[in-house]
Amino acid sequence: MPLLMIAMMSFSAAFADPVILLDKSTYKYGDTIKISGNVEYQQEMFVIIQIRSTTDIVAIDQMFPSRSGKFSATFDIEGPKWQESGTYTVLASYAGEKVEKSFQFSKPVEKPLEEKKQNPDYKCQRSQNQRL
Repeated sequence: MPLLMIAMMSFSAAFADPVILLDKSTYKYGDTIKISGNVEYQQEMFVIIQIRSTTDIVAIDQMFPSRSGKFSATFDIEGPKWQESGTYTVLASYAGEKVEKSFQFSKPVEKPLEEKKQNPDYKCQRSQNQRL
């Protein structure tokens, strides 16, 4: 009998692993990441989602899944934390279990002001309060 009990607990823990899906595998600055997933529902337990660069947590959220175990979240890719292009990781945690999914992020390189001024299409706008 004890052997059967251990096998059932092992199966239950493996089944509880969260599953996450991303709507794309590559994002750029200004995009929105749509994350969805499924967990084995447990009352009063919430899903924690972190998005990590190689050096920092750039976004975090938590939510309760539906009774069917489904959850979803969206993150706007903007702000000072989204600085470096490269591989980012989504980490979902639920009831002590974790799962990761990676994606590529690219941030356009801003041209220096001097390079913009040399461009014939660049127009410098003056403030109305500025005196000549």
